[in-house]
Amino acid sequence: MVNQISLESVSAAFNHWREHRASTKDPIPLALQKQAIELLRSHSQSRVINALKIDHTMLKRWQQQVAAATEGEFISLTAAAQPALTQPSLQVVLRNTVGGELIITGITLSQITTLATYFSASTGEPL
Repeated sequence: MVNQISLESVSAAFNHWREHRASTKDPIPLALQKQAIELLRSHSQSRVINALKIDHTMLKRWQQQVAAATEGEFISLTAAAQPALTQPSLQVVLRNTVGGELIITGITLSQITTLATYFSASTGEPL
């Protein structure tokens, strides 16, 4: 059975973000954008737009960005010329404010560094 997000929970997450953001100019987080798009699987576009208090243009742009990102390039996390036994295996747990969780196990520090470097370069954010 696939866990399906609810319109109410995503609406609450949007409201929480709006209440706690540092500035009204802060962009809507990518995780919330993806949840809004996910809602389109079970709700009409107008219902999602009204419940989340967003506009049609935003939702359409998010759909295009997510589609482009899923067609993106593969990121290899294989450490070049380093035997796996030289670095301890780590577990990384990422949690968001709406209960989502991503667990990465068996990753090395050099692989995390590679991923962080790629992320930094793609977003313009410093490491």
